[in-house]
Amino acid sequence: MFRIDRNLTADELDKALRTDVAEGLTARPKQLPPKWFYDERGSALFEDITRLPEYYPTWAERSILETRADEIAEAAGAVALIELGSGSGVKTRLLLDAMRRHGGLSRFVPVDVSGEFLAASARPVADDYPGLDVHAVVGDFEQHLGLLPVSEGGRQLLAVLGSTIGNQEPGPRASFLRDIHSVLHSGTPCCSAPTS
Repeated sequence: MFRIDRNLTADELDKALRTDVAEGLTARPKQLPPKWFYDERGSALFEDITRLPEYYPTWAERSILETRADEIAEAAGAVALIELGSGSGVKTRLLLDAMRRHGGLSRFVPVDVSGEFLAASARPVADDYPGLDVHAVVGDFEQHLGLLPVSEGGRQLLAVLGSTIGNQEPGPRASFLRDIHSVLHSGTPCCSAPTS
């Protein structure tokens, strides 16, 4: 089964981009949040970059997952996998396969800011994993984390693969991790106010 929730509309994206540009380009040093790189075209370009031999995080992470995915799945004992900043989901399949081997996988929740890219990468997962509930969510996980469809029964494994967490500054990263803890442990809405 495949479905997609859109918590981020084009108008909201435009408004947030204008706000971030105005704040970021008047700040010292000037800055823009990396999430703005990941529209449909930017996400496709990033996927091309991850295939370059010079971009070691992808192959290093894939190697870790190839070696440890079964161990991770067994330790987690989760029935659902939530992935923030899911991108193409290529490495995610290693976790999905391991979770399926360990008997508990029933739901996959990929979350990304680019709706078109997310739909194009999540729909094949639903096709390739019969019986898996694929519930994709378009949103900015710094603001929409409390809207994630958390499972009522069974444990959940939340993955933040790739450079997603490394794109955050230390202060917002700490708030983000607290928010993840809040959502997974209480199942109630959170979240900390974003900091600039």
